[in-house]
Order: sequence, then structure tokens, then C-alpha cells
Amino acid sequence: MRPMRPSFVDQLRCPVTQEPLKLEIIERQKKNYEDGEADEIHSALIHSPSGLIYPIINGVPRMLVESFLDYEEFVSQHIPDYPSRKRAILRNYGPLVEKCRKKNLGTKKSFAFEWKLFKYNEDKTWHWDKPTRKLRFLNEVEETEATLGGKEILDAGCGNGVLTTAMAELGAHAIGMDLSNSIERAHRFNTNRNADFVQGDLQIPPLRHEQFDIVYATGVIHHTNNTELAFSCLHELVRRSGKYYVWIYHPVSDAMPKFYTWARKYTHRLPLRVQYWFYLIFLIPPSAIIKGLRGSGHNVREQMVDIFDGLSPEFRHEHTPDELASWFLKRNYYPPRISVVDYLGFGGYAIKK
Repeated sequence: MRPMRPSFVDQLRCPVTQEPLKLEIIERQKKNYEDGEADEIHSALIHSPSGLIYPIINGVPRMLVESFLDYEEFVSQHIPDYPSRKRAILRNYGPLVEKCRKKNLGTKKSFAFEWKLFKYNEDKTWHWDKPTRKLRFLNEVEETEATLGGKEILDAGCGNGVLTTAMAELGAHAIGMDLSNSIERAHRFNTNRNADFVQGDLQIPPLRHEQFDIVYATGVIHHTNNTELAFSCLHELVRRSGKYYVWIYHPVSDAMPKFYTWARKYTHRLPLRVQYWFYLIFLIPPSAIIKGLRGSGHNVREQMVDIFDGLSPEFRHEHTPDELASWFLKRNYYPPRISVVDYLGFGGYAIKK
């Protein structure tokens, strides 16, 4: 049995103050990997010098500012003076905690429900299997398997975590970060010890600044309340001479994307279970017919994930390549380069000087 790599917790920082953290281990468990077992932290408390508290639950550090409230039952069980600690946190950081809870609540629920539909080892992500996603990732960031060996990569907004694991299989140490509780399933189904997962907010990331050789954020920052703010917060994590890749939606004039934009104003307000049955009854049948005629072979779960991704998020912004280039240039990245253009969006990267 190999011991758990302690360096991952060492890489975490208080998202509010960027201070190093103190770990209080509660329980360890064995986890199976492709190359054997590892003794890992299953549950713990992470204490910030600022007084903020972040739990580790089911092997995943929950590094949201509001995590002590999201997982209050767990935290209160293991901190005898929790009521006074909670009062102190709310006294010092109450407005920030409330702002984060409010802006994150809908997004956390939406994407947790979406990725709960995904079936590992059977379903494709965005219609690509893992080998295809590996090749696409290498093309997007214009790297090779040889150049990735040993690099530190952040998969920001990792969703189901399949690509994070693929990055690790290419020889990198990959950290997958996501806002929603989908991060728990990503960790559970990961079998590569070079991939780690953390629940975190893109706009207040719980990681050390200038830590990563590559920060990769595909299809995620446009689902925040402020795309450029999320872009700017993640850029702090890129080390000098590191690479920053972003894929975002661009405007599309076709009828179907316009319909989704109009419908989302109403659908994202519906309870998630109501959305599920509405999509299953009214949208899946015509979608299945169209995809069947095209010979796509996407199963119902994959189609449902697509529909949820289009109609369920509270935030979904569109931007142009010129906007993305300006964000890079303002933060001293050169030269901005568009490496992939798709029907709904585009991706580009630049090097931090």
C-alpha cells in the first residue's frame, strides 16, 4: 500500500486570505487505484488562520467560503465550540459568506443534478470518449504527451472529472476543481493517483497563486455571474511562462441557440426535478429522432446532459475572440491564440509573461 501524497493538501490555500492551512484528520480510508491501494484522508477539518473552516468529506476538500454552512452538520459534530466559531466567522466575513451562498446556490444545484445523470464507463462527455478528449485537449493547448510529463495542470470547472483523470494519464499532476457536488463522484470514479479533486469557487479559488504550468477552463467561466471576473481570478494561479486556456460560448444566430437563450430565462427557475420530467417528455423524443436520423448514437442520458447544460444554468454568457484576446493582453499574456472553433464556442490560450 502506498501512502497518500500529502502535497495536495499543502497546495491548498484559504480562498479568502491565501494563507496556508492546518489539517485536522478525522478518518483515513483505503482507495483503489490502477497501480494499487493508497491510504487517503476520507474526512478531516481544514482550519484557516483567519478562523474559516473547510471540511474534507468523502475524500474531497470542500473549499468554498460557505462550506462550513453547506456541511454544517458534519462540521458541528467535530468542533465542540462550533456555535461560537460560527458566530465569529459571520461577524468577520458575514457579507462575503452571504454573497457567495447567493451567487453559487443555483449553479451548484444545477450542475450537481446534471452530472448525477452521467454514467461512468458507459457515457461519453459532450459526445467524446476519453481517448478523443485526450487528443482534443492536446490540440487545444498545443502540447504533446511528452511535453506534459510532470507538469501541474488545473482543470477548472471539471464537471464529471473524466478529463482530469485523462490529464493525469498523460503524465501530468492534474487537479480538478468544481463548484458543485459533482466533484464527489469525480473523486470516487478516479483511478489515477496523479489526479486530485477539490470543491472550489472559480472566483475565489482555494489554490496557491502562480502554482500551475497550465490552467485549463473549458465551458465554465461563462456559467458564472461575471465571465471576465472569473477569468481574472483564475489567471492568478498561472505561473510565469505558464499557459492559460479558455473555451467560451460565442454568439450564434441560428434558431435553436436563440430558442435556448429565450427559454433559459424561464426554465432555470423551475425545480430541477420538474425540469427533468419536462425535458424527458417534451424535448428528449424530438432530440432522439433528430440524432437518430443523423446517426449520432447518443443515449438518453447524454442527450439529457446536453439539454440540462443548455437550459438549466442560471448564468450563460457569450463572448467574441476579440474580447478573450483583450482579457489576455490586459493581464500580460502573449500572444493570444485561438486554437479551436466549434459551432457554439471557441477556445484560445496565451502565455503568461
